[in-house]
Amino acid sequence: MLYQSKNYKHKPMTNSILSPVAVHGGFSDWLEWRPCSVTCGQGVQERARQCNNPLPANGGRRCEGPDTDVRSLDGNWSEWGLWEECSKSCGQGNRTRTRTCSNPAAQHGGKPCDGSAVESVMCNIRPCPVDGEWSSWLPWGPCSETCGKGTQTRVRLCNNPPPSHHGARCQGSDTQMQVCNKRRCPGKMCQTQRTTTNLSFPFQVVLNLYQKLSMDGKWAMWSSWSACTVSCGGGSRQRTRHCSDPAPQFGGHKCEGNDIQIDFCNSDPCPSKCFGLGHLPTYWLCMYA
Repeated sequence: MLYQSKNYKHKPMTNSILSPVAVHGGFSDWLEWRPCSVTCGQGVQERARQCNNPLPANGGRRCEGPDTDVRSLDGNWSEWGLWEECSKSCGQGNRTRTRTCSNPAAQHGGKPCDGSAVESVMCNIRPCPVDGEWSSWLPWGPCSETCGKGTQTRVRLCNNPPPSHHGARCQGSDTQMQVCNKRRCPGKMCQTQRTTTNLSFPFQVVLNLYQKLSMDGKWAMWSSWSACTVSCGGGSRQRTRHCSDPAPQFGGHKCEGNDIQIDFCNSDPCPSKCFGLGHLPTYWLCMYA
């Protein structure tokens, strides 16, 4: 039987297992750039890296920072939109169309699109219609009679401005007429009436018959219009009629009214033209386009 020596001393056991060390993650090198995202135009490329150099272990921190990288993407224009309506229906207007820098839009610091997002052109350059406006009335013309009941006329022109480019003509009359020289004429009939009281009976009968046969005058048809006084810028033409259907006889009254009628013609504007009215040769007008 073996006995333990008295000099033997028991030694305590120690823990020989060590605690694991934390390993923080680290990025690998960047991988190659991936293919472009589009086959034409402006696209984008990406590349990546992995947190495996080393991998985080034993509670170590993961890699800090992005694991992808993107190359900058320049902007590119979209297609032009449709043209807008012209801003004016005549004269000089404009119409526009637009486009956007969205095909694609600039990204990641890429350049914006070069050029303008708006395009403008002129439209409806044809002139607008101009409606005619009356000028001031010209002075009254001479009276048709030196005594008794006469008439006189005055006219105005549709030239302030004249109608152009299919504009409307002036509304209203271009001629005015008024009665003039209302004083009585020293007529022969009055003298005859004063003297017939002393005439013998046969003469009185003849005078009465003469008065019964008196016939008032009536106007004949108007003549054809004369040629226009000018070819442009606003001229005049005229026509006449005679108190002959029938003419006044045996002391009958003359025709009432005017024996001349005036109309305006060729009112299109001239670059520069002076003209006169045929029935009023002393009045001259100048027009400047």
